[in-house]
Amino acid sequence: MRCRNGGEILKEYLAICSPEGKGQDRDGYPPLTQQIPFQQRFSLASRFRAWGRGRKAVRPVTADSPFSASTKAGRKEYRSDLFLHPAAQDRFRCDVTIVNGFRHQVRCHLAWCGYPIIGDALYGGQQSDVLHLFACGLSFYDRYVDRKVHYALDRNDLDKE
Repeated sequence: MRCRNGGEILKEYLAICSPEGKGQDRDGYPPLTQQIPFQQRFSLASRFRAWGRGRKAVRPVTADSPFSASTKAGRKEYRSDLFLHPAAQDRFRCDVTIVNGFRHQVRCHLAWCGYPIIGDALYGGQQSDVLHLFACGLSFYDRYVDRKVHYALDRNDLDKE
């Protein structure tokens, strides 16, 4: 993915996840049709629709979703590029990159593939006082300096508890 002159913004996140439950087995999630590889970059893409009490959460909508779900989803498809690798005993670190993200996109996509973020009760994550999702990078085309710029935090410092 590249930041182009067209206003594209790349957002990078670090999430600490626990393999609890599979998103596709829970209400509102479409079947997950791909295997989730470890230590290899992969993508999840979907449209989204509001979900649950007070419509606080979202659920992915794909071509395999029921027609009723498709009619409630937005038109635009959003993609999360993910890289999962072991972090500790029962935890996984996930590096995530998105372009022009949607509300809760990263949280929903990780829960859908069976790796909810620790501390994310809304999407089935293991209980914690802190949501283990950290914004750690931003890239965009800066028209004032006429080039792509990138700002990032040291990810190794973010996943220490």
